[in-house]
Amino acid sequence: MDTFQTAVKLIRPGCFMASIDLKDAYYSIPVADEDRKFLMFEWQGTFYQFTCLPNGLSCAPGVFTKILKPVYSHLRGLRHTCMGHIDDSLLLGYDREACKNNIEDSTNLFQQLGFVIHPEKSVLHPVQAIEFLGFVINSLSMTGRLLRNLEGSNLELVWALLHMLEFNIWECMIATCLQKKNTRQSNRSVNRTHLDNATLVHRDTELAHGQTAHSSSIKHTADTTPQWGSSPTATSATSNGLQSLWQSFQHRGISNDATAIILQSWSAGTQKQYQPYIAKWHRFCAEREINPYNPPLNIVLDFLASTGPRPKYQITWDVQPVLTYLSSLGTANNLDVKTLSLKLLMLVALVSAQRGQSLHMLDITLMKQDESSFEFLLPELVKQSRPGDTISRWIRQTMTNAGVDAQIFKPHSTRAAATSKAKEASVPIQDILNKAGWSSSQTFDKFYHKHIVSNEQTFATAVLSSK
Repeated sequence: MDTFQTAVKLIRPGCFMASIDLKDAYYSIPVADEDRKFLMFEWQGTFYQFTCLPNGLSCAPGVFTKILKPVYSHLRGLRHTCMGHIDDSLLLGYDREACKNNIEDSTNLFQQLGFVIHPEKSVLHPVQAIEFLGFVINSLSMTGRLLRNLEGSNLELVWALLHMLEFNIWECMIATCLQKKNTRQSNRSVNRTHLDNATLVHRDTELAHGQTAHSSSIKHTADTTPQWGSSPTATSATSNGLQSLWQSFQHRGISNDATAIILQSWSAGTQKQYQPYIAKWHRFCAEREINPYNPPLNIVLDFLASTGPRPKYQITWDVQPVLTYLSSLGTANNLDVKTLSLKLLMLVALVSAQRGQSLHMLDITLMKQDESSFEFLLPELVKQSRPGDTISRWIRQTMTNAGVDAQIFKPHSTRAAATSKAKEASVPIQDILNKAGWSSSQTFDKFYHKHIVSNEQTFATAVLSSK
């Protein structure tokens, strides 16, 4: 979903802008007859059900955003610059005429699709200062400021929510620099909280009044955490992510109630994902005796530069001892099911150079055999393996039985071992990339091997060769 940050990236000095607000936008989307029973409610003894998309439904923003994606795609195909946040659209033109054409085409398209444009909330003429998503954007001064009607008694909470967004973006940058992971993401980890989610708003209201046990436990933990300066090395290095965030908000004068609302928007998975990175940041600051809550910009840049992705191993294990061990087990007819499974799994891991997640999804019903190979189709997207995965445990057991130090080399290291063996046997680099699923040779060169050779041998033959 596009956000205010998307709008900021589209602004150019002196450009012209306009906006379209769709009136009763959700009510323009009908609900299927068979699904209306799920949107039923009782009022004064009578049952009613929504026939269109209702406000307050948690999935409504996502559904409406998906519906409008083809609309914006069509407008961009007409060379118009535009973006949308639910029912609000921002139209841009780098000169007045381009903006006028954008307005005309956009309004005509929305009306043809059956949407009603709100005449009072929309700006249907080119301007260089416009209100959008609670901000006033000025393309002449290239500034954005909060709307006046948002200031006042709620200023602290507004500032806290804005700070939360800024902080999450900063964390996202750190996480990207530290490691690229294929993990399950929560929609609430980076994006702003959707006000359309009535359940979440109600939950946060309870938190603001301190009525939940979770809120109380967070406050108690934060109150007992030593402050900066008491023992910087010990405290900074051992603080968990939630405590650190709490202290950061406290240093900026945000109240406990506002902080509880912000932290409650973090799912348990998000907290667990970011905790080691926050701990690294605290250790980095402790070593340099820097306040982690108010660091100089150059310190932050040094930290990001020092935590880029690095190869996990400087060396890899030799495939030959493992092949010798597997050969010593004998033929398949003489092996029990468990030993045969271990042998087959290790051979498949070596000749395919695939992740454990991919091996876990292999299904003989999706297998195709030709004269010299077997080909499997993966039925779904590859996801992160969970702790205790059987495939990884079996590979580790076979490595240990073959004499490979499993304390140093993890099951995933079969990729490096297999591809390195293939490279030494002069397999073409493109064959290795295709087999392992890498799109760039830089990934292989940096993390798996350092030499460049070429030959005509096949990947599997080179890996299993005893020469």
